[in-house]
Amino acid sequence: MNPWLLVTLAVWLVVMSACDLRTRQVPNWLTIPLLLAILAWQLAHCRWQVLLALPLIYSLWHLYILGGADAKVLATLFACRLPIADCGTSHCGTRKADCGIFRIPKSEIRNRAALEEAGAWGSP
Repeated sequence: MNPWLLVTLAVWLVVMSACDLRTRQVPNWLTIPLLLAILAWQLAHCRWQVLLALPLIYSLWHLYILGGADAKVLATLFACRLPIADCGTSHCGTRKADCGIFRIPKSEIRNRAALEEAGAWGSP
């Protein structure tokens, strides 16, 4: 992960924690813009996988398992972290074998030629 992103997130978390300790609330103007900026950046780079965690986080908030600020922070942190592997895409749709949320085991990557000949690998 980019060191500047880590520093930005650390400062953001400290400011949010200070607001939460002082007022027991975290304002939307402090959480939503960063979440939207990170989501826009990820989607601009064809990393649509970041959207998979949002319905789960929303459901946890809706069921009163998470508080509002907790849900917004968790969504932002998930948006920063996903996907696990960098796709290395030049445009949407071009993917490496180990791209996405789940990595493909190296044994399958080594046997890719055999799998492609058998038609079991799928389209790239």
